[in-house]
Amino acid sequence: MKEENICVNCGENIDKGGHFAPPSFGEEGFFICKELKKNKREKDLCVLCSKETPYNKDMHIDLRENYVDGGGQLCDKCANKIYKGE
Repeated sequence: MKEENICVNCGENIDKGGHFAPPSFGEEGFFICKELKKNKREKDLCVLCSKETPYNKDMHIDLRENYVDGGGQLCDKCANKIYKGE
């Protein structure tokens, strides 16, 4: 029986098209959507200021910037304040 390759964002079989394997991860069978359906997904909010971030709540955390393990998603402004003192 052939093992299916499933997208980590939408959960669909990648054979339906519209998916790719990011080269930076180097994990066989790791696929994500080429285009996220922004109108159907809820955006994650910054855990400090509650501003909407560019990331969907169901987007894998390894694909995001400014995500703090055990803390949550930060917007760019809050991340810069914390890490760069801006």
